[in-house]
Amino acid sequence: MKVPEPEGSNPVGVDVGINNLLAASNGFRVNGKPIEHRRRHFRRLRGSLQPKGTSSARRKLKRLAGRERRWINTVLHQVSRAFVNSLVAGRNVVVMERLDGIRQRCKQRKEQRATIEEVRHCSDASAVATSTMPITSPPLTSPSWLGGVGHPSTCLM
Repeated sequence: MKVPEPEGSNPVGVDVGINNLLAASNGFRVNGKPIEHRRRHFRRLRGSLQPKGTSSARRKLKRLAGRERRWINTVLHQVSRAFVNSLVAGRNVVVMERLDGIRQRCKQRKEQRATIEEVRHCSDASAVATSTMPITSPPLTSPSWLGGVGHPSTCLM
């Protein structure tokens, strides 16, 4: 697939997280708490079915996995689509932080890392569909007294 050259002069910074699933510098923000609540619900259901080990429990687990996967894909698609629709075509350029080495700097559960990667993938696909291509920037770093991780006060936008 040929990636279009980004057009526009107004960079829109995007931060992907757990409490705020997606927060952009243009004011677009999605609360991640309801999503985390629903994922916790699925985790509890899996936790109660897995120890049983019966064939009906395994069937329910398989159905549950498919339901959760479809639900999260739908939610992430809706979020990324709403974000791309909030951009002004031809004027805004999406800038996402490149999170190389984040696993060494931050401690997160596996489920949280997966959510962040899924959001990045969905927003890339939506942006290509509307020819607003994200540009990745190097990770932001903050002073050592803040733990060395990215902090909004260090953002150049």
